[in-house]
Amino acid sequence: MKNNHIFLPVDELPKHWYNILPDLPKPLPPYKEPEKGVSRVELMKKLFTKTSLELEFSKERWISIPDKVRELYIHIGRPRPLYRAKRLEEFLNTPARIYYKREDLAPTGSFKMNSMIPQVYYAYKEGFKRVVAPTGAGQVGSAVAFAAAMFSLDCTIFWVRHACRMKRERASYTRMLNAKVIESPSETTKIGKKYLEENPEHPGSLGTAYAETFEVALNNDDTVAIWGSRMNHVIMHHTIIGLETKKQLEIIDKSPDVVLSCGGTGSNFPGLAYPFIKDYLDGKLGNIKFLVVQTSAAPTLIKGEYRYDFVEPSRTLPLMKMYTLGVETKLPLIRAEGLRSSSSSPTLSLLRHEGIIDAIALDEKEALEAAKIFLQTEGVLVALESAYAVKAAIDEALKAKRENKEKVIVFNVSGNGFFDMEGYREVLKDI
Repeated sequence: MKNNHIFLPVDELPKHWYNILPDLPKPLPPYKEPEKGVSRVELMKKLFTKTSLELEFSKERWISIPDKVRELYIHIGRPRPLYRAKRLEEFLNTPARIYYKREDLAPTGSFKMNSMIPQVYYAYKEGFKRVVAPTGAGQVGSAVAFAAAMFSLDCTIFWVRHACRMKRERASYTRMLNAKVIESPSETTKIGKKYLEENPEHPGSLGTAYAETFEVALNNDDTVAIWGSRMNHVIMHHTIIGLETKKQLEIIDKSPDVVLSCGGTGSNFPGLAYPFIKDYLDGKLGNIKFLVVQTSAAPTLIKGEYRYDFVEPSRTLPLMKMYTLGVETKLPLIRAEGLRSSSSSPTLSLLRHEGIIDAIALDEKEALEAAKIFLQTEGVLVALESAYAVKAAIDEALKAKRENKEKVIVFNVSGNGFFDMEGYREVLKDI
């Protein structure tokens, strides 16, 4: 460890992703067909790459990372450093040790590249000419566009309308990567036109973006959909975060007492936490707290029901058992669009249902106020979504102070906040 940074050499970059399915305390409830209509499982075969679907249902614990993907991981700066937030600790006057993973250092400023690169690589290997993806906060969109540029594929992004208009700079950046960016709902698809007929000022949602993405993929043989979160193959790609972090903590002989991160549908928190949850389930970790930090605008793991539901309103995918507020629920608009989802991932939901992970929900203003403290102490401007993790880490550190315990707190800075300043201004007002 040097200057509070813990580095891994390139040759320590993991060569495998971790798949939690074999280690879950109970078998994951299978995807289910609805009572009426065409087979949704068959539709998945038309929507996604063959490789993605093989990984989605794989029972192998360790999945080899293709050499070309590993090469691009190194190109974008992996392994990423783990930082100790010593200045924040001093500001809080806490005995806790706070560590944060720097996923914000990715070229697009977000952890989403960990899955978008392999998914686009699969599309390239399987002969597709175009990739299409939905995006809310924009991190998925820019990451897919980056990967598509690396493999010379065409790229179309359906971007939640209100978020796209709030993040003009990120939208321009994504277009610079040669992607076609379309506000969702749009006039380019049948389902988009339907939403606009119902409400010409429709702000859009991840649901509308998913629906338009699926329509385009299903109607064009040369096009394949890229999934941003929730699905098991996406989550396993992101475990590169937690696998690196485990090695970094081993270097300094530390074991975490709290592992937390922000969570919407669920890929960021699992990416950090699932390798640690494996150790916990194997009996290698004792009294540890796993904490998902959600927005009070979409507290799926707290107020949702654990049941089968569709993940988006076009009902293109199979029913999944998960914590859901209801697929048709109209969620309040917030600036941290990446956390605004009506349901959580099936694996994350199962772990919540089994009592292995905890969840809290925060108000956006308190989260962004915490991000301001983090900037003033650590010098890192985090994404709006990451602000929720910062707030939770601060609260855990203050709790350790009250209890006079030297806890080790680990969280993920999932994204960079430089494209999020309009959202910060709208909420904090005094900047």
